[in-house]
Amino acid sequence: LDNARNANGRRALRLPGGDMECGSAGFTAQHESVMQSTEMVERSSYKLEEAQRLALETEDIGQGILGDLAAQRETILHTLESTRTIGSELNAARQTLNRLIATAQRNRLITLVIGAVLCLGLCFWSLAWLKLPLKWNLGLAILAAVMIATCFAVRFKLQ
Repeated sequence: LDNARNANGRRALRLPGGDMECGSAGFTAQHESVMQSTEMVERSSYKLEEAQRLALETEDIGQGILGDLAAQRETILHTLESTRTIGSELNAARQTLNRLIATAQRNRLITLVIGAVLCLGLCFWSLAWLKLPLKWNLGLAILAAVMIATCFAVRFKLQ
């Protein structure tokens, strides 16, 4: 009776052994097949769990790398902004220095012209004591001023 019920249940579930295999040999073969299938499912489940663990580990590493890259990007952007600020400040300083140099050169030229006029005037006044004609007096004063200027120029070149 039990065998008939088992066979009927197997037929309903469309399992092998529903018609004629009611003996223990059929049951053992089926049991072995079920065990192999169970082992294969367990191995597959283990491999899936291992793959899932590896994927999560990789995802964590990727998140860490992305965080580091974001921090490095912020650092680079901050450095770029600082470099731009420094560049604009250097340009402003360069323009200020150029203006100062131009003013200094202009003042030096004015000083040299005033010095040359004073030197010429002093030479003319000194030569006026000799009571030479005005043309001679002016020519000698210019010659003396040029000689004095040449001496100063040679002295600055040697330094």
